[in-house]
Amino acid sequence: MVTLEQIKKEQEGLVILYEQSKYFLDAEILRKSQQLDKMIVSYLNQQIKKRMKE
Repeated sequence: MVTLEQIKKEQEGLVILYEQSKYFLDAEILRKSQQLDKMIVSYLNQQIKKRMKE
């Protein structure tokens, strides 16, 4: 038979896993948005160089 203590431990483990995955996702989203920022800046710089050549 499963004790209340075992259930509590399992729940705590799940909460910890959830928290860790949330931080991982936040970090991943931040990394992707920084990559996107770099791409946008790079594109804008290219456009500026093209305009300056004209």
